[in-house]
Amino acid sequence: MNKAFFALLLICTIAVSCKAKSSSQQSQATNSEQTEQDLAHRIAKAYGIENFDNVNSLAFTFNLERDTLKVARNWVWNVKENTVTLNSPAQNITYRRDTIQSEAMKAIDRKFINDQYWLLFPYHLVWDSSAIITEKENATMPLAKTPAKMLTIQYQGTAGYSPGDAYDLYVDNNNMIKEWTYRKGGVAETSLATTWEENIEISGLTLAMNHKNPESKFRIYFTGVKVE
Repeated sequence: MNKAFFALLLICTIAVSCKAKSSSQQSQATNSEQTEQDLAHRIAKAYGIENFDNVNSLAFTFNLERDTLKVARNWVWNVKENTVTLNSPAQNITYRRDTIQSEAMKAIDRKFINDQYWLLFPYHLVWDSSAIITEKENATMPLAKTPAKMLTIQYQGTAGYSPGDAYDLYVDNNNMIKEWTYRKGGVAETSLATTWEENIEISGLTLAMNHKNPESKFRIYFTGVKVE
């Protein structure tokens, strides 16, 4: 990984492409008649997307470890009201996602989007409309070096915090993500590859608690997950 990417990690790990949709948009996407049997919908369903409409609030702590760097951010997302609370050693703040104007608030929201994408990415396969999704039946996982189906999602346009980024998801026969790679700006070179493991089920949602890359001593994990 290049120095520029490591600098990005120090700010907010991976900056994702699209802002999270409002609860009404999420509800519409989840409840619409989805006759497609494509891999993206099968993955989202395997992780329990149909149960997200029942979520009023989601609390979690995002933890990052890389070499000597350690980051912990605690979030409470009131999904129905579209408000977010950040509790960290440096900041304690609550804001509405639909009234963000200042650059300072955008910086905080960027961290929130990054952190919840790591937790909820399977649902964004259905929620996010500004993306092109392709499938490949036979691929090789970058870390385990074993066969898997691959789904690639690349964000388009100019909306969001980093349009153009791409992700390659490596999926087993149960439509569960085993590994993924992040490609900044959609370039061919992989910026980061991690596992998806330690799934838990809470209120009908299946969430991966641990992502790691042993080669680079990089790890993201979640604690304190609570769904109401």
